[in-house]
Amino acid sequence: MHLSKSQTKSKNHAQPHLVFYDDRCSLCTSEINHYQNLESCHPIKWVGIHKDNGIVKQHGFTTHQLLERLHTVRADGKIEVGAAAFITIWLSIKRYKVIGQLIKKLRLTRIINYFYEFFAKRRYQKRICKI
Repeated sequence: MHLSKSQTKSKNHAQPHLVFYDDRCSLCTSEINHYQNLESCHPIKWVGIHKDNGIVKQHGFTTHQLLERLHTVRADGKIEVGAAAFITIWLSIKRYKVIGQLIKKLRLTRIINYFYEFFAKRRYQKRICKI
């Protein structure tokens, strides 16, 4: 589990959201590294699914599930997958918060999830990121 710079910059000392990501995928890790270096408005714990297998099992996930799609466990315990997981991340990072709010207000989550699912399925099936 990795605590980002963004978590220490957060003024909100609430329970953090957990973000489960494929830490063996260079594309995934690059994107997560980008988010980790930004200031957050809600703390996030970044969980590499291969390094932090105990946390994965503690939350009842399998590695297979987490490789297929991005997952978050929000501070309130709600599990979100795919585009909804990204929106949780975006709402937690100052630079992306307005984008997350706009997507929710315009009810674009389903449309974004359609494109996310297309990409995620292809990434998993073709092993774009060496899994």
